[in-house]
Amino acid sequence: MAASKDNIMTMLFIQSRLMIIVVLCMAVAGCPGRHTSSGNPSWTQLYPLSTKELAEQEYAIGFEFMLENRYDNAIRHFEEAVRLDSAQLKSYWALATIYTELNDNEKALSLYKQLCNSNPSNPQIYVALGAYYAQIEDYNAAVNTYKKGLTIDSTDLDLLNGLALMHACLRNFEQSLVIFGKVLAHDSTNVIALRNAGRINYVRHQPEKALQYYKRLLINPLGVSSIVVSEYADVLIALRCYEEALMIYDSLLVFEPENVNLLIISGLTLQKQKQYTEAVKRFEIANQFEPENTQPLLYIAEIDLEQGNLINAKGRLDRVVDIDPDNTKAHMMLGDLYFNWAKAAEGEWYQNRVKENCSTLFKALDNLMQAIQYYQKARNEENLRKYSNNQIERCQAIKRALEEDKWFYCK
Repeated sequence: MAASKDNIMTMLFIQSRLMIIVVLCMAVAGCPGRHTSSGNPSWTQLYPLSTKELAEQEYAIGFEFMLENRYDNAIRHFEEAVRLDSAQLKSYWALATIYTELNDNEKALSLYKQLCNSNPSNPQIYVALGAYYAQIEDYNAAVNTYKKGLTIDSTDLDLLNGLALMHACLRNFEQSLVIFGKVLAHDSTNVIALRNAGRINYVRHQPEKALQYYKRLLINPLGVSSIVVSEYADVLIALRCYEEALMIYDSLLVFEPENVNLLIISGLTLQKQKQYTEAVKRFEIANQFEPENTQPLLYIAEIDLEQGNLINAKGRLDRVVDIDPDNTKAHMMLGDLYFNWAKAAEGEWYQNRVKENCSTLFKALDNLMQAIQYYQKARNEENLRKYSNNQIERCQAIKRALEEDKWFYCK
C-alpha cells in the first residue's frame, strides 16, 4: 500500500481554489461567451455599454481565459474589470484564486483580505480564505478563518466541513469527528463528511467504524468514485477481508489497467494471502509503467527475502538505491541481507575453525562491515533509528569476537 495513503493530507477533500471560483462565478455571471465580430454593427456599437457593463464584459473574457489556464490574459482582464468597477467582488475573487494557483501568496492573501473587509457578511468568502490557508498549510489560520465564518452562519456546511478537515490536519481527530457529526446531522448524505469521517477512523486503526461511514457513502451515487472505492477496499484489508478487497481492486483495474497505485495495492493484498507469484506480476507491471517508482521493487525484494532468494533481492535493492540513493528502507533491507550472510558465514566458521583456512571468517567480517554501513544510512529515518542502532550493536559484538579469532587463527 502506498505510504502516502496514510498521510493525513489525503483527507483534504476541499475543492481546489479554481473550482470554487468556477462554480461561484458560473452561478453569479452565467458565463457569457466572448464577443465575436461580423460584418454587421455589434450590439455594443449601437448601444454603448455602461462602466459596470464593460466591467462585466471584461470579467467574462477573463473568466474564459482562467478556464484555459491562460492566467496572464485572465489577470489583465480581471484587473481591467476592477478598474472599471471597484465594487465587483467576483473579479477580486478570481484574481485571488489565480494568484493562489501561481503560489503568489502575498498577492492572494491581500486580495482575500480585501474581499473579507468589503463583504464581511458573506460566509463563502471565509470558505475561500480558509481553503487558501489550507493550501499553504497554515492550518491554525484556516481554523480561525472558518470559525469566524461560522459566527455569520453557524450551519454553513462548507465552513463546518472545512473546520473539521483542518482539525484532522492538525491531528485533532476527536474534534474533527464531532464537527463532521454536526454536518451529518444537517445532511446525512454529505459526501465530504462521510468520506473523511471514514478516513479518520481508518487512520486511527478503527476499521469497523470506518466501514460504516464508507457503506453509507457508497449508497450515494455522488460518493462513488474509484478513489473512494479503493479506500473502501483498504478498510476491508484492515478487517482482513482480503478476497473481497481483491475483487474490488480487480474490478477497478478493468477500467484503469495502468493505475500503478491500484496495481501496487492489489499486489500487496495478494502478498498478504501468500500468492507470491501473482503479487510479483502486479508489482512488475507497476514497475513497467513507472520505472522510477521504487515501491514495486521494494515489495518484490521483500518477497524474494521471504522466499530466501537473497541474490535476487540484492539485485532489486541495488536498483532501488541507484534510483534513490537516500532510500532508507532499501538501506535497512540491504543491512539485514548482509547481516544474515554474515551470520551464515559466522556459523560456518565456528563449525570448522581451521588455521590458515580463514575464508569464511573474512567473509563474515566483510559482510558485517557492509551491514553496518547500510544500517548507518538507514538510521537517518526516525522510525528506523532504534532498529538500526540495535543491529549495529549486534554487528559490532559479532565483529569483535571474530577479530579475536582472526588474531589467533589467521595470522
